[in-house]
Amino acid sequence: MQLAAPFVVVSLVYNIGVGLLGRLVPQLQVFFFGLPLQLALQICVMMLTISGIMLVFLNHFGQSVLASVGV
Repeated sequence: MQLAAPFVVVSLVYNIGVGLLGRLVPQLQVFFFGLPLQLALQICVMMLTISGIMLVFLNHFGQSVLASVGV
């Protein structure tokens, strides 16, 4: 869950915003243009956070390997 936290937060904020927009402007089909925008936003978040996610993953992986070897 730690590694997926940025995606969960961005998705939650985005979906709340789109839901509010859909309530405020009922004539506008917000989910029609909302899905491509959400995909683009999540890809941008992935580009920004992938290096940090990999550093955390490799750190935990290295610690588990060292613990299993007994060093």
